[in-house]
Amino acid sequence: MLDIDIQSLKCSWVKRLKFQPYSKWVQLYETMLNKYGQQLIFTCNLNAIKDTEQLEIKSIFLKDILLAWSNVYFRDDISIIGKEIIWNNTNIKSNIKPFFLHDWADIGTVFIEHIYDYRNKQLFSFNEIHNLYNVPQTYFLMYYQLTTCIKYQWKVKLKPEEIQYNAPEYLFEKLIPQLKTCRYIHVYNAILKKKTNIQINQENKWEATMSSSFNWKIIFG
Repeated sequence: MLDIDIQSLKCSWVKRLKFQPYSKWVQLYETMLNKYGQQLIFTCNLNAIKDTEQLEIKSIFLKDILLAWSNVYFRDDISIIGKEIIWNNTNIKSNIKPFFLHDWADIGTVFIEHIYDYRNKQLFSFNEIHNLYNVPQTYFLMYYQLTTCIKYQWKVKLKPEEIQYNAPEYLFEKLIPQLKTCRYIHVYNAILKKKTNIQINQENKWEATMSSSFNWKIIFG
């Protein structure tokens, strides 16, 4: 069996996690995922090798599910910065690790757009966050941690962006109506890989034209 099919099979367990909330095994796994926001982690943008591998999860099986999910779902080509989930994000790190702050997620700050002022084109100050979300003054250090973890390139890309009213679509939600879950994940991953290969071909073309190599991660931010 091809490795991609094994990944799809492991990813199909994510649907079981969603639809069997009262099962003891699901409750056990959600307890293990509590420090990462429980099922929120399946909508977060984690790189499998860099970050998912480092998650502190005791269950080998659950870890395998998350690794397979990250291999399929991780996106490095971010088009709309404001719709990026702050938590468990490979691109937003504190002490070289993605992080999750329960207190901040609980008050409703999930996406970058929740802490960004589109009128003034800058992140909300702590006083503005305090007034908007009624957070206590003791949250200041967490605010500082959060705002300094968003990389400069993203803050620049945010300036020309406008508010996006359409909710992002997640693979986690798309699985719900699918009868053939493994097949759907397989096709989804194949489309992503095709998109990635097209991007690599474009990069190779420019490098050949310019007779030089480029750091594409810096160029694309």
